[in-house]
Amino acid sequence: MKALIIDNGSSYTDRIPSILRGDSFDILTYDQLQGSDLSYDYFILSGGHKFPIINHEEALSDEIKLILSKDQPILGICFGFELIAHTFGANLKRGNTKQKGIKPIKIIHPDPIFSGLTNLEVYESHHWVVKDVSPNLVPLAESKSGIEVFKHKDKLIYGFQFHPEMLQDQTVGDELFANWHKIVENNSKYAKSLNC
Repeated sequence: MKALIIDNGSSYTDRIPSILRGDSFDILTYDQLQGSDLSYDYFILSGGHKFPIINHEEALSDEIKLILSKDQPILGICFGFELIAHTFGANLKRGNTKQKGIKPIKIIHPDPIFSGLTNLEVYESHHWVVKDVSPNLVPLAESKSGIEVFKHKDKLIYGFQFHPEMLQDQTVGDELFANWHKIVENNSKYAKSLNC
């Protein structure tokens, strides 16, 4: 499979290929999407620190259009998680303090994304939090600061508030990504069988 990583300005974007399970990939920044060939098997929206989403929707309009229009699977990481949540009507709130470091999260809704996992610790690095989501999104895991994992109820879109690409030997980030990747592969095989 081939992935497009959309770089939203995170200093961790160059670490994302380490969790791609051998898939090929391209990287484009959020402002390079217009006019680009977006024929990919899936999309990853990276973290970011250049500016907040609120009041910058125009700068992010091509990425928002991609979220709303593409049928391919999408995974949002940190800023990407927040952008998906905002696009589907969730409220973003700036936290009192930055969440940074390895933190526990709790499963609140069973899902294949957690297959084989029980104790979940992930690497956080964010100021903004999502406390509740719109009816289009299903919250799957939370921490003391807010929702940590969600999925779209009808499309193959997931969001991770944390960074699965960071501290893989100390967290379950890469295992969560591996489960997401398996979901994407199974969906791809199912879609191809329907076209036979």
